[in-house]
Amino acid sequence: MKKSIYYLSILVLISSCQIYGITNDYEKLSEDERSRVKELDSFSNTESRNIYEINGQQLKKELKNNEKSIVYIFANGCSSEYCVPLPYLENYAEENDYKLYMIMSGYAFLYTTLDQSFTSPLYSIDQEYYGTKYSSKCYRMFVNDITGKPLGDKIKAKDYASFFFFKNGILDRATLKVTD
Repeated sequence: MKKSIYYLSILVLISSCQIYGITNDYEKLSEDERSRVKELDSFSNTESRNIYEINGQQLKKELKNNEKSIVYIFANGCSSEYCVPLPYLENYAEENDYKLYMIMSGYAFLYTTLDQSFTSPLYSIDQEYYGTKYSSKCYRMFVNDITGKPLGDKIKAKDYASFFFFKNGILDRATLKVTD
């Protein structure tokens, strides 16, 4: 009897835990947060602080329209030395004449991003386009898509980056830090 109660307690405890980051966590968003997520019609019709689902092909086409662009792929709530506050990144892009695309790898902890003071639209990786519900696989396929590699290629640790700098739509460099 004690074992049954013990196992039942463990089961209840485990089922009450929420695990973030395996999928894009859209289903965990509040109604207000979900109302910000839009389908992208055109990059010229985006609004500040809305979130537009995009795929790498859409972005690659758009990047060709800009002399210089930065694509920043980030996780909401990131506290790593490689993550930067979005207002800082907006200032950096403006001061250096870059068009900025801030792309969330998922929706977990979205409130930490929305609490920041920034004016740019946000983008998120279109999970349906890549045909998988797993965030890490979507991230990899998206990065491969914008860098011109086959979608199925693995990203080697030495090639991992958050910042992708483009000139006229062609990848110039990819780094972990914006100022590398």
